[in-house]
Amino acid sequence: MNENPEIINIFNEVQQAFNLRKPLLKEWSDKNGGRNVIAFFSSFSHPGAMIQDQDRDYLEELLSKMDSTKGLDLILSSPGGYPLAAERIIQTCQSYSSDFRVVVPKLAKSAATMIAFGAKSILLGETSELGPVDPQINYKDQRGELVTRSAYAVVKGVEEILEKIKQSPMNSRIEGLLSLLPPIDQPFLEECKIAQELSKDIAIRYLKMTTFPSLKERKSSQSDNSDCIENKIKKFLMPEETFSHGRPITFNEAKQIGLKVELLKKEDPKWELLLRIYSRTNFVVQNSTVIKLIENPENSFAASIPPR
Repeated sequence: MNENPEIINIFNEVQQAFNLRKPLLKEWSDKNGGRNVIAFFSSFSHPGAMIQDQDRDYLEELLSKMDSTKGLDLILSSPGGYPLAAERIIQTCQSYSSDFRVVVPKLAKSAATMIAFGAKSILLGETSELGPVDPQINYKDQRGELVTRSAYAVVKGVEEILEKIKQSPMNSRIEGLLSLLPPIDQPFLEECKIAQELSKDIAIRYLKMTTFPSLKERKSSQSDNSDCIENKIKKFLMPEETFSHGRPITFNEAKQIGLKVELLKKEDPKWELLLRIYSRTNFVVQNSTVIKLIENPENSFAASIPPR
């Protein structure tokens, strides 16, 4: 029986206090064989909410107090962040559980998809999404405005313009082509290439460990279409396959690629429970000064918008 004064109940509902989410997380654990559960939610509208290195520390604080002999469900909702931070989260979760599963209620994009690659399995709903993992780069364009572009597009665009300049007739005017080049230097271009290779390496390395142990990792040449991991996951790696970094990769596509995905159908009572967890937690990170929540049934870590 709820013995709180009604005004407190109303306040908790409006604020979506942690004590409203705790029993839902406990219920998820109970309905999934007593597995450990951690919810990791971040805002899709604030850049400070991206996956970062310190998130690994918060996760480990929670994991260190849990029974490591049980499985681990990481309920993940995030637009992504730094690839190396994603790799550290994978390593931490794997070190505390040999049965690490990522659960995606709605969207786990970019570096969050990388984390899913490091799981033993991925639980998706019919409307859940993974996404491409090609890195996004910030730089100032020709107008001096800060823009975000895929590293792939930056490299490919510069190389195509330079090739057109190279193919131009002797003594022809190339000012128009030069004006199309972004105001970047060679080291920046090399960083874009390194960022591409880093994301690809993390994705392939952990899928080799969790999903495709019998496949070779990379193709041997541009024309190599053998059944290697790099070719398997082109949709995740190559913007030419998806045309947008935000493009959804759903259960059926992930299954066809060969990922170890499980489907939680909308008729399943556990899907209704997952939506309740999602709705309450996502409301906080999208509609308050809190931009990131990492919590289990006992504890909650919250990151807020830093004061100006």
